[in-house]
Amino acid sequence: MDGLIKMGEIKDYPSFLAGLIIVLAVVLTAMLAPLISPYDPIEQNMPHALQPPSAYHLLGTDPYGRDVLSRIIWGARVSLYVGLLSATIAMIVGVPFGALAGQLGGIADALLSRVIDIMLSFPGIILAIVVMSILGQSVDNTVLAISLAMIPRFARLARGEALQLSVQEYVQAAKASGAGNLDILVHHILPNILSPILVQYSLSIGSAIMIEAGLSFIGLGVQPPTPSWGEMLSLGRQYLYTAPWLSLFPGLAIMLTVLAFNLLGDGLRDMLDPRLKRV
Repeated sequence: MDGLIKMGEIKDYPSFLAGLIIVLAVVLTAMLAPLISPYDPIEQNMPHALQPPSAYHLLGTDPYGRDVLSRIIWGARVSLYVGLLSATIAMIVGVPFGALAGQLGGIADALLSRVIDIMLSFPGIILAIVVMSILGQSVDNTVLAISLAMIPRFARLARGEALQLSVQEYVQAAKASGAGNLDILVHHILPNILSPILVQYSLSIGSAIMIEAGLSFIGLGVQPPTPSWGEMLSLGRQYLYTAPWLSLFPGLAIMLTVLAFNLLGDGLRDMLDPRLKRV
């Protein structure tokens, strides 16, 4: 990662810094949910149903009397779990296959390219819906469905980078010295495509959170009473005029979290791409 800068220079990249601060805040909120959540997120209290924001319920309550703030705090756990794990699995699976195909070329590259093209022809949310319909509804199946939908992104990126690197002199020299394909992949290809992969990883976390919210919104993701931002949005759409806080605050949580990971990805791109380095 030759383009990596010193920690003291992070202040020169405001988008990265802003994204990092928000991401850390969301992560800390999720980690400290049992300590900072004012109420039980799944305990129903019907006499307090649909109360507007007040000193007792800062973000109001839902139709079952559950505290909206508490459910948003606990919902951060689900969103981060699904987003981080889905993007990680997609990266671990997609990058090696894409890089190896780009390095080998020929039939292997052609076959993988066609598979990637077919998978990319379906929007990620549609592919995830198909997988969830087959596997059933659970958090782990949601992770698997989103991972499968995102693998082509990493594979295509890694393939393109590997194609460029495979013609470089140091790679050709390694081949001439008798190094095997796996050795070249591990020691010469993967370390040199790490920067764009990290950028894609950060952006993919935000995309995975959006897909999870979409699946939960239509009832195919995390199932009630487990707190989920998408499920909260789905519940709140019935009360847009009478209780707008039910949709407003979960929507803001999704927007800020996805924005933070996108800012983080843009900042990483600026930091790690030598062509974008500031003089």
